[in-house]
Amino acid sequence: MLSLTSALETLSNANRVAGASDFEWTTYSEDGRPVLSSLESEYPVDAPLPQKPVDGIVLVIGGDSVETHCSPGVLNWLRQQARFGSGIGGLCTGSYVVARAGLLEGKSATIHWHYRDSFAETFANVSLCNRNFLLDSNRYSTAGGISSIDLILELISEQTDSQFAISVAEQMNYGVVRNLQKLTGVGTPDRLAIRKTKVALAVKIMEDNLEDPVCPAKLAQSAGISVRQLERLFRRTLNQSPKQYYMKMRLERARDLLLHSSLAVSEIGYACGFQSSSHFSKCFRRRFQQSPLELRR
Repeated sequence: MLSLTSALETLSNANRVAGASDFEWTTYSEDGRPVLSSLESEYPVDAPLPQKPVDGIVLVIGGDSVETHCSPGVLNWLRQQARFGSGIGGLCTGSYVVARAGLLEGKSATIHWHYRDSFAETFANVSLCNRNFLLDSNRYSTAGGISSIDLILELISEQTDSQFAISVAEQMNYGVVRNLQKLTGVGTPDRLAIRKTKVALAVKIMEDNLEDPVCPAKLAQSAGISVRQLERLFRRTLNQSPKQYYMKMRLERARDLLLHSSLAVSEIGYACGFQSSSHFSKCFRRRFQQSPLELRR
């Protein structure tokens, strides 16, 4: 809901600054009926999906469990609009729908951090970036939440000029327009606790090597310290050993893939560094009190 309201509020404020209705929008659902929002309330739309070309940019609003809501009708409609030449984008998890339609092949995109792992596994031909928002030709994506404001301000700037976009941001008390290359800077909740450079470097190496885990000795070597020093820094900063933290990262990624991808359980185990299904299941149950198969039921 936040992605949608952020985008519409930005357009509304742009009209207020312009003193005219220069920016227009229409909301659609597949059949024209209200849709259920993340607030568990129905959100009315203006019309069902039109069969004629849309005059402007099509932005798909995502939500929870988006991978189960990619209906063939919506996917075919998006492909049709792309053939008409319309710009296509996804707000938050809406990027998943656009990718499922095959419209991000060979493009760069971003998505809400919670869906990054499953997105990367499912859409190997899409270059996934850690950005608030991205424009790649006539494809658009955001990482969710108020990053919709950033995207709309960028589009407004392209249609008018940067000073007008800044005036819109000021009208919203939004401050300085953030740059396209701004990192989202979020991932696991523990990231906020990581202060020491050596720990941050080791965690980055772990994140980049979940499928083929790096041993503690190599982690320490890459950080330029001894294994004992690495252990001490991790316990002081994250209250757990490097091994424990690494295992937690791998299992949390596995849980995300189980919930948000169609990969087989065995494939997910291998993708998260487990060489046998039995070991994967045992570690997963120890952490989440249920097996991978039980989670999917």
